[in-house]
Amino acid sequence: MIDRLRTLLPALLLGVAGIVGVAAADDDKKERFLLKRTDSVGERYRGQSVRVLDAQLTQGGKRVGGGKQVVEERSKFVEETLEVREDGTVVSKRMYEQAVRTVHKGGKPETTNTALHGQTLSIVERDGAIAYELAGVGKMQADPSKIPVARIVYLALPADPVAVRDSWEIDVEKVGKAIYGPTFNDTLYDAKGEITVKGLKRHHGEECVRLKLAFGLERAKTQVVAGLAYKIEGEVLFSPALGRILAFDVKGPRSADDLKTNTTTIGTVRITFDAEPLD
Repeated sequence: MIDRLRTLLPALLLGVAGIVGVAAADDDKKERFLLKRTDSVGERYRGQSVRVLDAQLTQGGKRVGGGKQVVEERSKFVEETLEVREDGTVVSKRMYEQAVRTVHKGGKPETTNTALHGQTLSIVERDGAIAYELAGVGKMQADPSKIPVARIVYLALPADPVAVRDSWEIDVEKVGKAIYGPTFNDTLYDAKGEITVKGLKRHHGEECVRLKLAFGLERAKTQVVAGLAYKIEGEVLFSPALGRILAFDVKGPRSADDLKTNTTTIGTVRITFDAEPLD
């Protein structure tokens, strides 16, 4: 029996090696995609975004403000890249056809135009940092309580090509410092995220890579910094050919403090985005 095993052992080892070799070969044959953002002067996109916050206002742990309310923000715009500089700075403008805010609470919904409605917004981006300027108004600050989904994904794209079922952890320090600035540190913030390649899908005639995004962040409340916590999951469509996000749909729990009123908004948020390339 022992002699027979000695005879079979080399064959068994060769079989295992063959299986491993086939798996490695199959892995090498996987189609890979380079997920890199690219910007070209003159490119234009027609975009629309929707943000729905279903939440309750609280103060000292008690409900205030007359119960839950749903706040829906919708915008439609055309965005054009104006300049791509050698240092990586990208200058673009976003012309808003519509930017409205609807509050659903109790009776009839109330809709009002936001400051962006009918306006043109100038955008300057570099290394994930971003600056806004509204025509006729001046510089604007991004709302720190809102979740910048596209910026998170762009900052988290890997340098090497990826294949379906590949996944990677998000570099939260890189993302956090680009979005939240030098105040981002381990003392105030706790963040974690991952992206997984789920497959392919055509969108607006473009072959897109389906990415599953999972990202969570908590920021501690201080006397000068408002507390913030959210955890979003959902799908992102990225076009390797265009180097652009063409759509996403994410949702999850969210809470945010208001230092002026000493209140906290607690609920769920859903954010959708779509961008159609224009000729």
